[in-house]
Amino acid sequence: MRKFAGDITEKDDGKEITLKGWVHEIRDLGGLRFILLRDREGIVQIVLPKKKVRREVFNITKEISRESVIEVRGSVKREEKAPGGFEILPSEIRVINRSLSPLLLEVTEKV
Repeated sequence: MRKFAGDITEKDDGKEITLKGWVHEIRDLGGLRFILLRDREGIVQIVLPKKKVRREVFNITKEISRESVIEVRGSVKREEKAPGGFEILPSEIRVINRSLSPLLLEVTEKV
């Protein structure tokens, strides 16, 4: 089911959804990675625990840079600490378009 970040509700908890958007931020904690995915409705957290996602899915995140456009399919999990109160455990990540890295203009910094 295709969704936007702001459309995810408690009814989606445990269901598989598909999201598309821009990589807003990436955090790498070694065996755990987070991607904040931004679309027109908001931001949702994609969580990638190395031991719970397929190796290909975990490894593709090494190739992703900020502001790249990706499609994520995965299951919704309620998580109070995540933006919007939900996070996605991905079963598939597809890079639609890679951004230049480093970005010519840092979009999260004040200029």
